[in-house]
Amino acid sequence: MPAANCLPYPENLSWEQAAAVPLVFLTAWHMLVTRARVRAGEDVLVIGAGSGVGSAAVQIARLHGARVIATAAAAPSSRRRASWVRTRPSITRARTSRRGRER
Repeated sequence: MPAANCLPYPENLSWEQAAAVPLVFLTAWHMLVTRARVRAGEDVLVIGAGSGVGSAAVQIARLHGARVIATAAAAPSSRRRASWVRTRPSITRARTSRRGRER
């Protein structure tokens, strides 16, 4: 494998966690930068911002100067993720929903 395709392994992460970092960031990068061509001042809606790809999308959109509007589920199993979304200073507006209804 070419060295350019390798990243240093962060010792504080498991192999699975370390493998997930480029997976979610490359997916979000391709979606926002390559396909959507996100620009400064644009609005970006991130549905599922508490997920791996969603949280990466929030960071990449902000990196490019976009305003982020995010949603996350408020179901008991994902309350922690929804709370994370609401507390991010990089997210301009956040909404949580339960069973498809905004709260």
